[in-house]
Amino acid sequence: MFKNMNFLKVTIATVITRIGDSIDSIALSWLVYVLTGSKLLMGTLFAVSFIPNLLILPFSGVIADVVSKKKLTFMSDIFRGLSVSCLALVYYFNLLEVWHLFLFVVINSVFESLADPARSTLLPLIVKEDEYVSANGYLSTASTLGNLIGIGLAGAIIGFFGIWVAILIDGITFFVSGVLILSMKIKEINNKKLQLSQINEYLNMIKEGFKFVKNDHLILSFVLFGAILNFSFVPFNVLNPVYVDQVMKTGAIGMSYLGGALLFGMLAGGILIGNIGKKVKPIKTAVISFAILGLCYSLLGVINYISIAQSAKIVVIIIISFFFGMMLPIAQAPIIAMIMKRIPSDIIGRVISIFTLISLSTNPLGGTIVGAIGDNLSVSQLFMMMGVFGILGSFAFMIYHRNTVLEPSMTEEKTA
Repeated sequence: MFKNMNFLKVTIATVITRIGDSIDSIALSWLVYVLTGSKLLMGTLFAVSFIPNLLILPFSGVIADVVSKKKLTFMSDIFRGLSVSCLALVYYFNLLEVWHLFLFVVINSVFESLADPARSTLLPLIVKEDEYVSANGYLSTASTLGNLIGIGLAGAIIGFFGIWVAILIDGITFFVSGVLILSMKIKEINNKKLQLSQINEYLNMIKEGFKFVKNDHLILSFVLFGAILNFSFVPFNVLNPVYVDQVMKTGAIGMSYLGGALLFGMLAGGILIGNIGKKVKPIKTAVISFAILGLCYSLLGVINYISIAQSAKIVVIIIISFFFGMMLPIAQAPIIAMIMKRIPSDIIGRVISIFTLISLSTNPLGGTIVGAIGDNLSVSQLFMMMGVFGILGSFAFMIYHRNTVLEPSMTEEKTA
């Protein structure tokens, strides 16, 4: 697969951007925690970051179906690079205030929302249908590898050069990624050409995408399942710095411990699903993996109530986090592959954007709830509660698909 130059460029771009993002995430997460010091404000910031997704994604799906996916992805990378670089300079000149963080996450989210459907639909243009699961698995591995490299470099960069340099590096990686994407040689067929003024046509195309999702019960159930799981994982995404500080009691370095364990797990899971992708039964694999994710999530909360030495507790958390990370690509790759396989090529951008829109729609709600109750419940209690919620969601999905959970593997289905 890596003899495919287009796939190789996407993979390299993924590694590079993830290196920058992982360096930036450690610096920025701790910066937000130190700067705000409030679970309410952290939850609110997380919720606000998803508002542009909800407003823009329906239209960006249409745009992805009627313009060059490659050029749209390139432009998004360039503008995100500029946005992140500006944040680094604002911090360098000691001008950063809390409202700047809100402005930054909104701007970044706008450009991300515009290009995500296009970026997601590049893969079917460059690999064969029976390679979808493996390709997604390998891209997950590449993403994880980039994260691991970034985490390895983050401490040294922040220690020697400061937080602003770490954030600036993230901005530069977007520029590099954009150039790689633009250099890809792919044939794109856009059946419709729209002007920005043709609002009615945009709305009709959006309705067409929603109609497809509504009529395809498997896709619809995956959309709702994704929304439930996204909601359950909000505390984990928002309160990582709090968990590290209050449960692991390691300070900022604990972010690297926790993140490193997750990423090594994701690396192992990505390699595994990449190698066995053609043999797995997608629905069964996804459901079991998500149930295990929920179990690991709950255990991360339970561990705080077990009377063991703090050093032993940290080791157990790292082990749990490894398996948590391992299940992520194993759960995600079959779902993404199945969605790509079932959607007609002329509406794939719209359906992907609708899938993402509905899945992410619960994040603002989750962020608001975390902010509202976060000061009344401990982070461990939130992890346990949401982990159980995720497990119940997985069982409900399995029961709903009790007649399709034993569907043929990708290879068997292709042969049939």
